Amino acid sequence: MAWLVRLLAALLLVLLVLWTSLPGQAAVVWFAGAETGDLSEFTQFDSGSNHFTVTTPVRTGGYAMRLVPAGSNPGFAISKKGLNLATAYTRVAFQHSNTLPTSLDHIIFEPLNGSQANTLRLWMKTDGTTYFNFNAARATSIIASGSTILTGGTWYVLEVKWVNSATVGGVELKINGTVEFSSFGTNTSGQGNFDQFIYGADDAGGGAGNFYYDDLAISDSGYIGIGRSIARQGTSGTPTYDAWTKVGVGCSGSSIDNCWSNTPFSTTTSATDTVLNDAQTMLVAPFNATQSGHGTEVIAPQDVINGCKAAFVGKVALSSAVSIRRRIGGSDTDTSKTLTTSDAYYDDGIWTTTTANLNTAEVGAVHGSGVNLATVEDAWILCDFTASAGRVKHRTTQQ
Repeated sequence: MAWLVRLLAALLLVLLVLWTSLPGQAAVVWFAGAETGDLSEFTQFDSGSNHFTVTTPVRTGGYAMRLVPAGSNPGFAISKKGLNLATAYTRVAFQHSNTLPTSLDHIIFEPLNGSQANTLRLWMKTDGTTYFNFNAARATSIIASGSTILTGGTWYVLEVKWVNSATVGGVELKINGTVEFSSFGTNTSGQGNFDQFIYGADDAGGGAGNFYYDDLAISDSGYIGIGRSIARQGTSGTPTYDAWTKVGVGCSGSSIDNCWSNTPFSTTTSATDTVLNDAQTMLVAPFNATQSGHGTEVIAPQDVINGCKAAFVGKVALSSAVSIRRRIGGSDTDTSKTLTTSDAYYDDGIWTTTTANLNTAEVGAVHGSGVNLATVEDAWILCDFTASAGRVKHRTTQQ
């Protein structure tokens, strides 16, 4: 019996090691990686979107967001709004070009609720180091700063804990998983809870240099980890629901994966319908294998799925409801959206599932009220995940 006791003890030790090596799971409330091939995952752009593009270099997947500063107000890309978080945890992969102006510090990103005159901000100095403050001024009001230099042409994962409090407000910054600085003793309550996050550079000195953002995520409960955002579109096969009309060259009379698998989205192929409750879904390529156009990352069974969302680009002839349908593990979930007469991006919010379920997932649409012509141009399932210990992929792109 002694050998059996030793064997059980060894098995328990192995299980304990495996369990403690897995990253913790935080409740993600928003994520984006520009993996639709455009910037529609962001809610809006302050000062317009003309300074923003999707481009290489990328850290994960097929796309990243690039900010090309121009003049004194280059603008900001804005996350989901209405977060109302007293404590928030954010993650962003950040890179800047090697040619930055030397006269000004630069905002990397910040939470916002109301005026920007009194808000926490994470800055990059002209020497590439970081700091944070709590008003619109720059280096004259530094509260905490780091010494790590963010070298141009290299991706860095910045994880930040933001706290709104009259007594313990402040910021903790991790760079590539290591704490750079931590300061929680500032009265930040004048800002109010964090309603949204904005990403962008400030007063970038006449347009010199570029800023790149990828794998963005926000949590309300803990650090998300050094994760990644990827997407999948259609694969061949017979979907569960197949009622809509396929339109376009290579799509008409064909399977739906030939209609809804353009990235960025295209109006050249689509699926249309006018009948109440008609449903159309598409088999999604598995996440445990690569898919052309969507990067080199895959989700392994032991990885932590931080959050997923089903999304499509669509419109209706007259503003009315169309539901996003996701089919996960053989069960349907419908999320009603009021579409407009112009093509726009819609998603069904944040949800989680298993890797096995993702590998048999379907995404699609259900026609809502009335007989208005509904059109869906393209569809995706997008997921943010953290690779388990021992399987973390690092891809650094030099500019």
